[in-house]
Amino acid sequence: FEGFTPLELLPNSTPFREEYHAISKDSMDAKLVLYNMNMMPEYCKESYIPEYDLSDKFKCDVIPSFLGKGECKHNDTNIKWLARKKVQGKTLSQCINEKMDFKRDIDKTLNMFISILNGVNEISGLLKKGGHNNINTDNIIVSEDSNGKEKWFITGFGCISEPCSGKATFDESVLNAEFRAPETALCRYNQATDVFSLGIVLSYLLQNKSPWPILREGQEQVNFLAYVKHVMETRPKIEVDERFF
Repeated sequence: FEGFTPLELLPNSTPFREEYHAISKDSMDAKLVLYNMNMMPEYCKESYIPEYDLSDKFKCDVIPSFLGKGECKHNDTNIKWLARKKVQGKTLSQCINEKMDFKRDIDKTLNMFISILNGVNEISGLLKKGGHNNINTDNIIVSEDSNGKEKWFITGFGCISEPCSGKATFDESVLNAEFRAPETALCRYNQATDVFSLGIVLSYLLQNKSPWPILREGQEQVNFLAYVKHVMETRPKIEVDERFF
């Protein structure tokens, strides 16, 4: 793939989209994404893949650097490929599980969070008020810049899309139920549903936990519809003063 050699298949892969840890000819760690164009689902039949088509247009520095993309053919399989710099660091989930106290340096934490907001805002602008759609603490990487200063990055671009209503234009099965807005149960995705997901991330930063109890069956999260029902039943009741209406 023009100098990028796959080393390891990553767990986020699907039958039509494979993610690899790869290395470039310059010995740089990269994340390589391969799209099997022969197996793309119905919503991609016109060969428009936002993650691929917009990959070289993102300017915000919280989005890992674009390294290259292209097309090739292997036997009878048409392939598109995309490479970004692989960010070294820990996921925000790992940091939270290790009991890192983000509240101790709230100014730095909020500045990092705002940098992620700026990245999501750029994505939405390019997608005409669409969204990243897969924001969660696994897709935020806590790393360092070239000067050793803490820097956060956002990843997980396989679900970015223009606004959806009634039918998702990406694979919903890879989403984390805990971070999804309730209206996504009706396949409604846009910049507002990203704001909801960011709110859950912020709750973890400020409280080290979700705003409501996480519903599980054994060690596995339950399906999303059951989770939405659980959230609606357990969210705090807000008393409204009718004089304001």
